[in-house]
Amino acid sequence: MAVLVTFYKLVFLEDHEYMQKDILEWCLSLGLKGTILLSEEGINATVASDSMEIIDAFFKLLRTEELFSDVCYQVTCADFVPFRKMKVRLKREVVSFEYQDHCSGCVGKYVDPCDWDDLISREETVLLDVRNSYETNLGTFEGAVIPGINYFREYPKWTQGWVLRSGIDASTASVAMFCTGGIRCEKSSKYFSGIGFKNVYHLKGGIINYLLYKKKMGDSHLWKGNCFVFDDRVALDGQLKVVDVKCDECGIDIGRDDVRTMTRGYVTCTPCTNMREQ
Repeated sequence: MAVLVTFYKLVFLEDHEYMQKDILEWCLSLGLKGTILLSEEGINATVASDSMEIIDAFFKLLRTEELFSDVCYQVTCADFVPFRKMKVRLKREVVSFEYQDHCSGCVGKYVDPCDWDDLISREETVLLDVRNSYETNLGTFEGAVIPGINYFREYPKWTQGWVLRSGIDASTASVAMFCTGGIRCEKSSKYFSGIGFKNVYHLKGGIINYLLYKKKMGDSHLWKGNCFVFDDRVALDGQLKVVDVKCDECGIDIGRDDVRTMTRGYVTCTPCTNMREQ
């Protein structure tokens, strides 16, 4: 049984380039696998091990960095470690948004999973899925507005068009947004606030945290379909179990070897991936 932890923190990291070496050494010494992204704006990561004790040891080391002393994480499990190696990468942004002009607004109001169903069931709530098309194709909350984007950096442009087309009143509208783990909503909610929206909410910890809470409480949930994840599991069902997904091109089941050759943004088998890249 593998243990996966996902975490992020948006905080100014003046020395992120120097942190890279230490964090990679910690991970390698503990035998962790996964991906950690570092930039001036913070950290975004998923790491995996076959032992919770090793995960605890990693966070004990990470929290020696004062800026990470309060980092929280989400835990899920899988039958296998869904990463092949450990990577700690430096990036310009931990999540590519590429639109900073209106990102000086406030982060939206966090909504705990226990309150989410009530919020999105209200008639006046406009529900926005801020994820990419290959994610929303697998599942979403019923009634969500789907942007139909291929990359998150396209979201600001889509938002501008959607605001004009919908005629939504930024001063009175109640907008609730969600993503996989929460970090994209940190940016998109700030963007919405920056362009004048007064009532912006987002699901704390994202879809994964919501489903973890519902599973723990034994409650039914409003999630429909499966949830795309950025590792070799590809997709999880409403009980956070790995599910088979089919190639978007030919319809056959996607295998683990297919996952390792997939072009980002496409859920395709290896032959279809090879044809696409020719």
